[in-house]
Amino acid sequence: MIIYNNIYIVLALHIVIIYVLKLTEIDDKVISAIEHFIIL
Repeated sequence: MIIYNNIYIVLALHIVIIYVLKLTEIDDKVISAIEHFIIL
């Protein structure tokens, strides 16, 4: 259970990071790299 909870926390953090990056209008390449990192 702890492992699954950590995964959900990490995913939530990634979503927040992407949301902030989109607000600050950082290059799409950076966002794509982060999305690729999430898949990994």
